[in-house]
Amino acid sequence: MAHPMWFKFYPNDFAADSKVEAMSTEGVGAYILLLCKSWGEDPPGSIPDSDMILARWSRMSLQDWKRIRTEVLAAFKTGENGRLLQKRMSHEFERMMRLSRKRSKSGKVGMESRWRKEQEQEQEQEQEQEQDARSATKGLQNHNKKITNKKTQIPAALDTPEFLSTWAQWEVHRREIRHSLTKTTIAAQLRKLENWGIRKAIASIEQSIAHGWQGLFEPDTRVSQKEDDGPHYPTLEELDQIEAECAILHPPLESLFSETAEKCRQK
Repeated sequence: MAHPMWFKFYPNDFAADSKVEAMSTEGVGAYILLLCKSWGEDPPGSIPDSDMILARWSRMSLQDWKRIRTEVLAAFKTGENGRLLQKRMSHEFERMMRLSRKRSKSGKVGMESRWRKEQEQEQEQEQEQEQDARSATKGLQNHNKKITNKKTQIPAALDTPEFLSTWAQWEVHRREIRHSLTKTTIAAQLRKLENWGIRKAIASIEQSIAHGWQGLFEPDTRVSQKEDDGPHYPTLEELDQIEAECAILHPPLESLFSETAEKCRQK
């Protein structure tokens, strides 16, 4: 049986006890030492009926112990196996054990209660997560369904990989700025882009995305026209002028440029 490391001491009860009052100062000291020793004995609160042991536990010689033996042992009664038992100490030990068992039982009940509560909370969280997952899956299905039902009809004149990629970026841009495209807006914008031609259409979308605009605007006509016209070749008059300037400013290059210019004239 495990013994507690401490016991309760009631100073008022101790000082008022008639047997303690009958002890000498030397006897009270020996009595306290024997009480401390009895707490760790088996059974608790008992001491052996041996003058040699009790004298040693009392920090006294055998002769001095025998002189105070009667007054000290008056607080003890003969118990089991001939051992001397201090009744109050024995009761205190039993009371502490009952309290310890009660607290241990309460602790186990409390622990089981907390464990059940934690299990219930975990189950609730798992159910909420499953519900959220189902809701998210359902929402994604509905979203995909809406996208399928609202599939954009791209005009044939604009139905190229380059335009489709640019148009997809435009739809993402409109969602990011929280102005998603409606069916009516899509139809109107595609008609406008179709009228501008595919090059201007792509340039218009890229321009609006770059500036963070909500609408589509016709890009600079001059820039677009220049891009549509392709590379620019000099006229015959321009070739003559450049050849004359080379002769004056860069004589070493005159013969080389003349050969190149002649080939251009022939073409």
